[in-house]
Amino acid sequence: AALGLTIGRDRASFGPCPACGEATRAGSGRSDRRGRCAVLRVGWRCFTNGSLGCGAAGSGPGLVAWVLTGKEWQSGDAETRSLVRHWFAANGWCEPDGDGLLVTQPRRTFVEVQPERPRLRPDPYEVALAWFHGRTVTDDDEVAGFLASRGLVPSRIAELDLARVLPPDVSPDWARRGRRAWQETGHRLIVPLWEPDPRVPTQLRIASLHARCVRPCAPKDKATSPQDCGLTGLVMATDYDFLTDGNARRLLTVVEGVPDYLTWALQPASARGAVIGGISGSASDDILALLPTDWTVAVATHADGGGDAQADAWRREIERRGCRYVRCKPHFAA
Repeated sequence: AALGLTIGRDRASFGPCPACGEATRAGSGRSDRRGRCAVLRVGWRCFTNGSLGCGAAGSGPGLVAWVLTGKEWQSGDAETRSLVRHWFAANGWCEPDGDGLLVTQPRRTFVEVQPERPRLRPDPYEVALAWFHGRTVTDDDEVAGFLASRGLVPSRIAELDLARVLPPDVSPDWARRGRRAWQETGHRLIVPLWEPDPRVPTQLRIASLHARCVRPCAPKDKATSPQDCGLTGLVMATDYDFLTDGNARRLLTVVEGVPDYLTWALQPASARGAVIGGISGSASDDILALLPTDWTVAVATHADGGGDAQADAWRREIERRGCRYVRCKPHFAA
């Protein structure tokens, strides 16, 4: 941010690239709005997307050199070294070198990136209407059949009120996937999404809904959430006071996706501790702030690109919180 770059909403990217000037990863029919450059553990790189993106990469000081000089820092370039060191010193991140500080301004001019529009929650009244008017999963043959095909017992899910069926007469504007309503696309199994309650800091409140398709579909279309609404800090949870389930073992288990969440939620609390279901954007300090620091957090996401990304996001937040992080397999095992 001190370099005038825009941090992506995933907090792990930025733009524009100081080498090629591309601001986001959109292009070739994609609508990806993450920053063009990925933040790595040991530096950064320009994310290539087909023929787009230049693949520039380097360290933190190398990034500063690109912004200050408009070119890559070559070995032995003492002038650039001096500029970079002075820039860090001017920001209070290292000691001055030599006599005084040389104040420099970036030499590259960037196109201003418009800020993301605020990530809002859906209307709370509409969320409550959709959830509390939802039918039980045992009253709908299509939804009950889907749950049974995943090895889940619909009567137990209905008994614990973990999920419901989207009511056919409730269709808010945000309950859509593209131009089609969730009822049309088959996203009829709904699960509440919770966030910390600002009025009761130790508890959660329902803030949104997550919908699972109960018909055959492409993997990318299996689940969806309210259109044009934010997901940061939202989780699937068994109750507003979900941590009570984990008190005996001081254990929180984070799983991925609706079927896995329901599978784990149906197990005895003495075996799986407290459990939450994560989606992209769930990992947040607000959620983990509810957690005592002497607890263990077991992350049971899938061993694929999406699961690994979620696990890494949770690991960073968990370690920042000071809790113990464990990665485990997604299937239930006491």
